[in-house]
Amino acid sequence: MENRQEQERQQAVATLNHQPIEAQLKDLENAVLSGWVSGLEAVIAVKRVQSLLDTLKKNILDSAKMEAMSFPTGYTSSTGKVELRNTATRYSFKHIDVWNKKREELKVIEALSKAAMKTDEPIYNAEGEQIERPEISGGGESLFITLKK
Repeated sequence: MENRQEQERQQAVATLNHQPIEAQLKDLENAVLSGWVSGLEAVIAVKRVQSLLDTLKKNILDSAKMEAMSFPTGYTSSTGKVELRNTATRYSFKHIDVWNKKREELKVIEALSKAAMKTDEPIYNAEGEQIERPEISGGGESLFITLKK
């Protein structure tokens, strides 16, 4: 029984070895760049792996945080370092009436500015001021990948 537990422990520790996964990903990259594998199929495979990694991280994060509390100056191993830090402070102003009113005013300004973009003729606000057009910056092309369940 003790021998079986030791084998299971060793097998569990072996799962920390990233090299087989890294090698497989490099093989996939080479297969795509060599033309042996479809780039589209490869990005779907990568998306699936990323989804699996995200789920894994979510499932083990609480355990890792609890363990990290035992290392006030951080945990260091031969493969990396883990520190438990506070995240940035977030502020919400949505409960402040004057903030909400100003935000609505900005939405009106933005809508008028976008409308000015759609016409060749200048347009004016209620005060007779010409509405300025927005500055536009184009985005690049992007692949959107949807995994089938």
